[in-house]
Amino acid sequence: MSIEQFEQQLINDGYSQIMIHEDPPDREYPDHDHPIDTAYVVVEGTMVVRMDGTERTVKQGERLDIGKNVMHWAKIGSEGCKFLIGVRM
Repeated sequence: MSIEQFEQQLINDGYSQIMIHEDPPDREYPDHDHPIDTAYVVVEGTMVVRMDGTERTVKQGERLDIGKNVMHWAKIGSEGCKFLIGVRM
């Protein structure tokens, strides 16, 4: 799917704010949570996310939803990562 198609999918799923973000290689986000539902669609590269005791590698074209107040950790892959972020209040 194209970026526009992923954006439309997020809108259809109730995500009212959508932005694109790019991180450098190997950036790490320590354990944290968000007071809102978030969805991530990887456009380029990879990221590893750990939540609920499970690690998952999210690759190009894949989507990961993280519920409100869910503790998680993330690390960007060695090639960096460009992804859409959807926010649902």
